[in-house]
Amino acid sequence: MRAYVFLMRAFVLISLSGKHEHNMVDYLKSMPEVKKVYMLFGEWDIISEVETENPESLATFVIDHIRTNPHVRLTSSLLVAGR
Repeated sequence: MRAYVFLMRAFVLISLSGKHEHNMVDYLKSMPEVKKVYMLFGEWDIISEVETENPESLATFVIDHIRTNPHVRLTSSLLVAGR
């Protein structure tokens, strides 16, 4: 029997104050929870694909590792439904 590990996947939108996109992208890419990161044009500056074990660990990750950054103005987490 094969054991499956299900992870919580979300896309986290990030709005920054000032021009700190490159530094934030590099910072996010250094974390194992972050699978992909893209810079955007428009209301949001960055979108990152994040995988964690459960909703609680996602909340902890966003609060402790993204929202504490002094250049982050706003975040929005979009939870993926299904695989």
